Amino acid sequence: LTLANSDLFETAAPYVYQFFVDYQFMFVLGMVVAELYRRDPALLPAGAARPLLVLSLAAMFGARLLVGYKSHWSILIEGLGCAGLIAALVFDRRLIAHRFLQWRPIKFLGTVSYSFYLYHATAIYIVVALTPWLLPPGLASRSIAGGLILAVLCVAITIPMAWASF
Repeated sequence: LTLANSDLFETAAPYVYQFFVDYQFMFVLGMVVAELYRRDPALLPAGAARPLLVLSLAAMFGARLLVGYKSHWSILIEGLGCAGLIAALVFDRRLIAHRFLQWRPIKFLGTVSYSFYLYHATAIYIVVALTPWLLPPGLASRSIAGGLILAVLCVAITIPMAWASF
């Protein structure tokens, strides 16, 4: 039995493909925000960061509810929301969110964030493959509770890998 013919590969392959193809534009958006800030730190008008932060969070958490879970538009809206969140945080250092970012566990995650980024796809692959054994019977992986359990497991697997490689 080869990996290419296994059920494990068939189950995880769409998720791995989606990560590598559908989400890479978010990296580019983040780099655009960084470049805009580098060129003009005063680009965002005074007082615009708070509304941008709220709008960005609404886009990030509401996109799939509004346009559907599998829609490419929802992924684009989430990406723009992430870029807006980064812009709000970068252009206005007085936001209350910066207090949260100074919290020691969050600073640790910032320190190992690149390693976390590199390894989280592996953790997702592992967790998705093991989903039938990880979730209690009757709890669907596409339910909110099932998704939260799987997300916590992915983070719990990724953090030690990120820390060890850092």
